Amino acid sequence: MVMMIYLYLVLTAIFLIGGGVMYILGCYFDKPWFSKVGIGVLALSMYTINQASILV
Repeated sequence: MVMMIYLYLVLTAIFLIGGGVMYILGCYFDKPWFSKVGIGVLALSMYTINQASILV
């Protein structure tokens, strides 16, 4: 149970960093589809932090 919470928190951190980088690179290189994928990954991080909070 505790390992699942840690797993969700690690996934949240990865998705937050990855989504933020993808969004910034999409804006910087003028690739709107890349920015949209970055926003989707950021939304996925909100889902994983929600799952972690449900487990607590």
